[in-house]
Amino acid sequence: MSRNSGKHRVKKLLNLPGRGLVTMVLAAGRRAENGVYNRQYRFDQSQLVHYL
Repeated sequence: MSRNSGKHRVKKLLNLPGRGLVTMVLAAGRRAENGVYNRQYRFDQSQLVHYL
């Protein structure tokens, strides 16, 4: 899969115009108990997550 194919999918999902630009996509989810390797920073979910 091409690295840019995700950008095209996001544009289609969000119905962005052709000139729209996706600069970043963040993956978020619940952490696994054995999946923490570095210091974590927590933010209020309402500041970061917006449901469409």
